[in-house]
Amino acid sequence: MGVDQSRHFLSNIVHDCRFLIRKLGEEKIYHIYREGNKCVDALANMTYDSVLDFWSLDIAPVCIISQR
Repeated sequence: MGVDQSRHFLSNIVHDCRFLIRKLGEEKIYHIYREGNKCVDALANMTYDSVLDFWSLDIAPVCIISQR
């Protein structure tokens, strides 16, 4: 018996994402391991301890520039 995903605290976000993906007409979603996208992983790590809800960057942070 599977887990009732409709009760998960992120279920509304997942539902909204699925709705938007269907509207775009492309339903293929691929998982990319963090090792395959080091820039995104570096940005996620940079914001991990942040108290900000939203980040806007005018220039690439050093952790991204070093990934080239």
